[in-house]
This record gives sequence, structure tokens and C-alpha cells, in this order.
Amino acid sequence: MKPPRKFPDKKSPGHDPEEKFERGFRRHANNEARVYSRVPCSEDTHFSANRELFRGTIKNMSQGGIYVQTKERFVVGQEVVVAGPFGQRNEDVKKIGKIVWHDAKGIAIQFLRRPHPQTKR
Repeated sequence: MKPPRKFPDKKSPGHDPEEKFERGFRRHANNEARVYSRVPCSEDTHFSANRELFRGTIKNMSQGGIYVQTKERFVVGQEVVVAGPFGQRNEDVKKIGKIVWHDAKGIAIQFLRRPHPQTKR
């Protein structure tokens, strides 16, 4: 019998919001085990990565992230800044996120807790 896993530098498992979000993508017994419910959407957006601007369409969104349909290719872990209807009244707001998975049609972006830096004038 294996001894139980220990998590020395973290709080107990399941308390980290990023860990909860990533676990939300895993499937359990053919059922989705998401932390936040998704809402279907078809909203054009633009986002930046590596100081380049890209276009896409938000196909679904939740409190924790979005899925963007795009022809561009990215890598898991890459940070992006995305603009979308994330505000109180669906006004456009920029959010920082990271790519957590991708497929042939687009990318899944997890929102990070850091605020987007304001541009200097």
C-alpha cells in the first residue's frame, strides 16, 4: 500500500482557485465536473499574446474563463490579455489569462486573479 501523498508547500488540496479551475476541465465518469457553469456565447473579441493582436470569437464563457474560436495556434501556459463582455453590464473589459488547453478550433483561457495593468497616458 502506498503512503498518502503530501503537499508540503501548499495548502491542503482543493483550496487553490487555480487548481479548482483546472480540475473543472477533467471529466469524471463521463460527466463534466466543472467548478463554474458555462454560458454559450458568440461574441467577437480581440486578444494579445507576445505583443501581437489576434481576433477570435468567444464561444462560451464562465466566471473562471472562456473558450475562444480562433485559427491562430498557441501553447498551453501562454499568457494572453483578452477583451470581452466581462463587466457588470456586459461592457468590454480586459482580463489576463493563460491558455489551459487547445484543440483544432480554438483555445481555452483561464482567467488569472491579477488585474490588467492600466496603460500610461
